[in-house]
Amino acid sequence: MTGALKVARDAKAPEPERVAAIRRLGRASYEFVSQDLLVLLKPGQSEALRLAVVRTLTQIADPASVSPLLERWSDFSPAVRQAVLHACTTRQVLAAEFVGQLKDGALPLEEVDTATRKRFEFLSDRKLAERAAALFRRQPLMNARARFAQYRGVLELKGHAERGRQIFRERSCFNCHRLGGEGVFVGADLFTVKDLPRYELLRNILSPNLFFMPNFQVFVAEDEDGELVEGLLAGSNSVTVTLRRALGDETILHRKSVRRLKGINVSLMPEGLLQGLSNQQVADLLEFIQSSKGDESIGLAVRDGL
Repeated sequence: MTGALKVARDAKAPEPERVAAIRRLGRASYEFVSQDLLVLLKPGQSEALRLAVVRTLTQIADPASVSPLLERWSDFSPAVRQAVLHACTTRQVLAAEFVGQLKDGALPLEEVDTATRKRFEFLSDRKLAERAAALFRRQPLMNARARFAQYRGVLELKGHAERGRQIFRERSCFNCHRLGGEGVFVGADLFTVKDLPRYELLRNILSPNLFFMPNFQVFVAEDEDGELVEGLLAGSNSVTVTLRRALGDETILHRKSVRRLKGINVSLMPEGLLQGLSNQQVADLLEFIQSSKGDESIGLAVRDGL
């Protein structure tokens, strides 16, 4: 473990090696690795390193990790925020601490999206699920009509595709989507939706859970230890179940170890991807999607190690 920690801290080491080293630390104790891993969540670190840290903390599953993750919330990109929410709700020991932190106001309830709230409904700990449900009743989610009203002005603006391409990168859209032959095929190939009316494309990004194809529905599996694994149902037979997540990451579960498997009627695409963007930036993003050509090289090659 000491060797992995050394590589993880080494800013001169190749990023894929650092990511792999961080993931190996999932077998260590929180006390042993927390100081070094939390440093890698600071602004200026790459998204790949931050995601690896969050996933490793999920694996370690020490309740002490929840508070520092939420304290850094404002510094995180949408992709890292989703990873934090996933971490805090798929391991029951973390979920209990997360609900306590929410009750104490560590994170605004409106930041907790539909998929995360539904994940609580799936927990086998019914008392914990009920505590979460009571908490979320205090703060209903913003409805789709209100979301769209916030960005209605986008439809009147002319977008700039090159600036939109940068936003596409920064918001980690390539982690799940293909466009112009680039990116990762997890969600829909965006070339197939580029000709939608602009208002419809905007609506689908703002409220991905309103309209999505059945093959992009999230499934949640509970294993024999009561932990949750989620993703798109990429494969299922009498022996195994395969769930696929962002970046094409897959978990293969043996049927005998799966207590429950259920679709939760939400899209893998998270809500809040446009949060923090100006109307002009959103217009740029839409222009990039709609102006891309099928044979165009758009410079979104998946980075090494992702």
